[in-house]
Amino acid sequence: MNATSLCVGLDQTVRGYFAQALSMLDSSAPPLVPLSRALLKRGDDSTSNAIIAAFACDSTFAAFAKNEMDGIIARDDEDAEKLAAGIREAVARGVLDPNPPVEPVCKVNVAGKSADQVAGEIVAKLGAEASTGCVLVLQGLSGTGKGTTVSKLEMLLPKCVCWSNGN
Repeated sequence: MNATSLCVGLDQTVRGYFAQALSMLDSSAPPLVPLSRALLKRGDDSTSNAIIAAFACDSTFAAFAKNEMDGIIARDDEDAEKLAAGIREAVARGVLDPNPPVEPVCKVNVAGKSADQVAGEIVAKLGAEASTGCVLVLQGLSGTGKGTTVSKLEMLLPKCVCWSNGN
C-alpha cells in the first residue's frame, strides 16, 4: 500500500440533513417506494427515504423526527466538546503536536444523492489508488450516511479494510 491518502468529508451537516428530511414531511406527495419487509431489512438510504415519504403527512412522525434530530445534534456537540478537551490535554502533555500536518479534505455534498452515488464519487476521486492501495478517511457528523456509504464502498472495493471509531 502506498502512502497516498484521501480524506473525504461528507458535506452535509446533521442540521441540513434533517432539515431536508423534515421538509419532505411537509410534502403531500405519495411514497416513491412502497414499504416492504425486504426494503426495511435493507436498512440503507433507500429505506430511510421510503419511511420519510410514507409518513410525510404524519405530524406525530414529524415531531418524533425533530426530537431525534435535536438529540443527535446535542450528542454531537457534547462529543465535540469532550474531544476538544482531550486534544488540549494531549497537546499540553506533549503527546500530540499542536499543529499536525493535515491532508487536504475532499468534500462530497451528499444532499439529494443516494449512498451509491456518494460511494461512486469517492471511488472516482481515488482514481487508480482504489485498486493499488490507499488510505481513505471518511468523516462527517452523525446522520450524514457514513455507515451506509462505507457499506457501499466495501462492495465497490472488495479488498478494503474498514475501521470505525464508532465500533
